[in-house]
Amino acid sequence: MALGLLASAAVLFHVGAKDAFGALAYGGRIVGVVFIAAALVEMVAVLALCDYWGKRALRYSGVAVLLGVGTVTVTNLAFLIVQFQGGDYTPFLLLWVGLALWVIWALWTLTRQKAWRGIPHPKGVAMSVVVSGAVGLVSVGYSQIGAGGLFGYSGSRRSARSEAGLEWGGGARTVVA
Repeated sequence: MALGLLASAAVLFHVGAKDAFGALAYGGRIVGVVFIAAALVEMVAVLALCDYWGKRALRYSGVAVLLGVGTVTVTNLAFLIVQFQGGDYTPFLLLWVGLALWVIWALWTLTRQKAWRGIPHPKGVAMSVVVSGAVGLVSVGYSQIGAGGLFGYSGSRRSARSEAGLEWGGGARTVVA
C-alpha cells in the first residue's frame, strides 16, 4: 500500500513544484503549493501506514491512511479525466491507470479492516477530501493551459512548421504553413 501512496506523492510533488515555481499567474503558484501540501499529506499517510499495520500505537493512524488513499483517489481521477479529455496521451497514463487499480485495492483493504472507526468528525474529513480534489482538478486544468502543458508535454500534434518553396516570376518565396 505504501508504494501507491509514494508514487502518487511523487506525481503530486512534481506537478506542484512545476506550478509553484513556474506558473504564469499567482493563483497557479498557490495551487502548486497546495499540490505540494497534498504530497506531504500522502507522505504522512505512509508513516501512519507503518503504525496502522504494526502496533497501532497512534489512535488516528487508520484515519490518516484513509485520508491519504482518498487524496490519491481524487487527484488520480482528476489526472485521468484531463488525460482522456485532452486526447493527447502521455506515458504517465499507464501510471494513472495503475494507481486507479491500486486505489480500488486499497479502499477494499481498508474497508475490510474498518479503518474509518477512529474518525472523530467524518463530515469534516469528507469535506477536506472534496476540497483537496477540487483544488487538484483546478491545478491540473491550469497546468494544461500553462506553457509546456502537463509534465512539459505541449500536447501539440504538429512537431514543426512545414515549408514549401514557390516561385513567381523568377524570385523564390518561402511559404510557411
